[in-house]
Amino acid sequence: HITDPMLARQVKGLYEAAKQYHSDKDRLEEIDKKTNEVNEIHMNYRATYQGKEVTDTELRKVLEEEKNPALRKEAWLASNAKGDKVAPGLIELVKLRNEFAQSQGYSNFFEMRLKEQDIDPQKLYDLLDDLDKVSEAPFTERRDASKEKIAKLFNIQLDELRPWHFGYDIDKFSKELDAHFPKSRQLKILKSSYNDMGYD
Repeated sequence: HITDPMLARQVKGLYEAAKQYHSDKDRLEEIDKKTNEVNEIHMNYRATYQGKEVTDTELRKVLEEEKNPALRKEAWLASNAKGDKVAPGLIELVKLRNEFAQSQGYSNFFEMRLKEQDIDPQKLYDLLDDLDKVSEAPFTERRDASKEKIAKLFNIQLDELRPWHFGYDIDKFSKELDAHFPKSRQLKILKSSYNDMGYD
């Protein structure tokens, strides 16, 4: 019997993480194979834009900076074409993972992964609900203001806005977020989190 609560938690986490590898090996191999297939498509797929193969980064740049609506639409459609390639294998992978998780006594794969990490699913859901409630008003205000600016930029009405209009980083919002979360601060938070979990 382990009396140290931190050590007991670490041992439990290791047990939960390792338990699955001592069960249905054939099913696990099938899951690993399908995971690799989906990842390979995701990593190697190249969309076609303006008659040539482009990377996700290049498409993202178009959606952040291009002001021509026709080119934006083409880039947006190209960026979403990957989903048609990935979807069949991903759906199959989800089914395989959930079947395996249920064979281990869990409701689904997501719940299994959370509990392996000693995370209470309901507490996580409650936290996310709380975050949604406190962020809804400022998010809505920011979204509506952004929609008005984007509509004005493209000289269209609000009801004419389409998905390919929204990638335009009119307020450089990503850079604004980076200012609040510099790398130096992120490293301190990570170090503190691991220290709290008992890791040096």
